[in-house]
Amino acid sequence: MRKPTLSFWLSIGVIALALIWVLFPEQNLEPLIVLILALVGLVPLVRSELIPWLEHLRLRRKKLNYLSGSSKINASESTFSEIFDGTPLELKLVKQGFHQYPVMISTFFEQNDLRFKAYFDKGLSIELRKFFDVGYEKVDEPPIFPKKTNEYIVAQFDIDGDGIDELILGVIDCEEILRDVQLTIYKYHPPLFTEDLNRLHNWQRLGTLTANGIVGEVKIELKSRAVCIPRNHRGFYYKWALVDNKFVDIGDY
Repeated sequence: MRKPTLSFWLSIGVIALALIWVLFPEQNLEPLIVLILALVGLVPLVRSELIPWLEHLRLRRKKLNYLSGSSKINASESTFSEIFDGTPLELKLVKQGFHQYPVMISTFFEQNDLRFKAYFDKGLSIELRKFFDVGYEKVDEPPIFPKKTNEYIVAQFDIDGDGIDELILGVIDCEEILRDVQLTIYKYHPPLFTEDLNRLHNWQRLGTLTANGIVGEVKIELKSRAVCIPRNHRGFYYKWALVDNKFVDIGDY
């Protein structure tokens, strides 16, 4: 059962003051009642407008181009050119409430494609499959090669609200004005024994989300139990809700 909100208790206070005023009309309680009513109307505005705006300002300080939402997002962004030239996209992960969580995600170029690897403090590592089909050159025969205009994202954020951060791997195809985005989101299940850290079964893929035809600037909004990507065209948007560890498409695009 949900706890009563602050607005609820303020409303109860207004009702109580109104009753007291009826019983004791010589007490001028009107200014106090008006003030509390103003607070009742202010609380929803603080939650819906002020807090998200402050979160946006905190996130901007991290100088992220594509991610928005909570300031708790830990992320790194890079271009294909930087990674191809030998500068890996690396993200040092925020520690969780247990010791078996990876310490870093590294993205690097090898042979003809990018690879994403999770590293642990025991010297173990494991490659995370990205499941991308966005951002590749169109060729008649393999091998296929990533587009030079691609940009990549690695992020850490607690999407499902269980207190353990999920990991997000992302690519943005920036070749055209209409841009394409693809995200693969992993949930990590820590093993009981250290020697099992590099098991692929520890990683549950919650989904690979694809958004096509984004007009101009890309903004990926990571929220509690949801991911939203506006199309920047007539109010259309991509949105997925996390239900029973699966993403459900609820967008209007």
